[in-house]
Amino acid sequence: MHARQQIREAAVTLISGLTTTGSNVYDSRFFELEQSRVPCWAVYTTEEAEEAEIHAMGGQLARFCKLSFVGIARASTGIALQQLLDLMCEELETVVLRDSITGAEVIYAGTEWEFDEDDSDAAAGRVTVTYGCRYFTNEGAPGAFA
Repeated sequence: MHARQQIREAAVTLISGLTTTGSNVYDSRFFELEQSRVPCWAVYTTEEAEEAEIHAMGGQLARFCKLSFVGIARASTGIALQQLLDLMCEELETVVLRDSITGAEVIYAGTEWEFDEDDSDAAAGRVTVTYGCRYFTNEGAPGAFA
């Protein structure tokens, strides 16, 4: 299993059981979004690059990937939705920055919000919290942390 996948799976395990989302945590951006599955977090990597640094001793590659946590929620009003998304972020950020994610140095990179502008009876939206993850693998062995 690629080290990047190991990081994603460790992140899912880390945030499973938060008060607001419980076990509604998914290791993919592709899942059936049913009412019973929100609020929830979807965890995925959006890009990865090898850093220019290659260690002469041992052939280690320095890698950097973006790890995104997308929180999806619905509420009765826009104000209630904003409060729920903020609470979800507070819980997530407390755990991610307090605990470690397997094999990676984790750095906060930013947060973005999106709100659905339809005329339904409930307010819906999402928040994306992004972290940069720096980790090392051995050259030719992308599934093993160095």
